[in-house]
Amino acid sequence: MPKAIARISKLKASNIAASEQHTTRQRDTLNADPAKHNIRLIGGSDLQDSRLEVLVRHRIGDQPTRKNAVLCVEMLLTVSPDYFRPHQPGQAGRWDDTRLERFQWAVQQWLSEQYSD
Repeated sequence: MPKAIARISKLKASNIAASEQHTTRQRDTLNADPAKHNIRLIGGSDLQDSRLEVLVRHRIGDQPTRKNAVLCVEMLLTVSPDYFRPHQPGQAGRWDDTRLERFQWAVQQWLSEQYSD
């Protein structure tokens, strides 16, 4: 039976850029296929500069922040492999596109309901 997986991490100014480099494969990520790209489902479409730190600072606005303040929360939302390939759960790198699209839609709906825009 598939399991939902959520990892939530607080990010301060000092680790926003590193998180983005890891997620966008700008640094070596040994357990990830460099040909695959993560998709930013929400945010960033209205700004010229789409770097994560710029997006975060834009959302915060002119509000003053402490030097070591948590500026954002990074969320990884996924599901165990047997959801994406129910008949071949052990075959890494393969998935059913329809199931992937359903999962993306469900995640976007959940995020919008829980956190608005």
